Amino acid sequence: MSRTQAIMVDMETLSTGVRPIILSIGAVMFDPEAWSTPEEILVAGGFWHANILIEDQIRAGRTADSDTFKWWMSQGREAVEALFTPPPAPLQTAVSQFVSWAGAPHTWKDIEFWSYGAATDIVWLNGALNDSSFPDVPYRNVNCLRTLAKITGIKCPEFGDKHNALHDAVAQAMWAQRCNAALRGMKQSWEAPR
Repeated sequence: MSRTQAIMVDMETLSTGVRPIILSIGAVMFDPEAWSTPEEILVAGGFWHANILIEDQIRAGRTADSDTFKWWMSQGREAVEALFTPPPAPLQTAVSQFVSWAGAPHTWKDIEFWSYGAATDIVWLNGALNDSSFPDVPYRNVNCLRTLAKITGIKCPEFGDKHNALHDAVAQAMWAQRCNAALRGMKQSWEAPR
């Protein structure tokens, strides 16, 4: 990463509540100040992706709701098939793998964590981390792409299959980069001499 190390997290779930059953987690490392292609994000930054077994999560009290379940039934075949490649793993195994990939939690103070929504993916990640005896992502390092996109009016670039957690994380990382570039342009116009 040239300036700032950041991780974009995307999750696919069976509920939009606080402790949903997590179907899939995708994450990419990226530089929010760069302008990258999907390939550059996947190769240069690195990525992590896991599909999650449902059974253990039900026993642990994670929830599903009928509206989200119906929504999943209306999604394309690619989105549903992506939930089984790679093969699903227990949530604690996946979370431990995420921590190995993202670095030890004490290093997270130097990483920006991004997601599309302040009350969704990072909240869900923190719940999964806590269930596996890991600390939360530092709250000061959490960034909301939804807010940034609303401020700038920038639309999400297309990449891969919709509702594939890894593909969505890549598209959202590029989106954050484009939004940040727009803000830098706005800042320059504010600072221009009159």
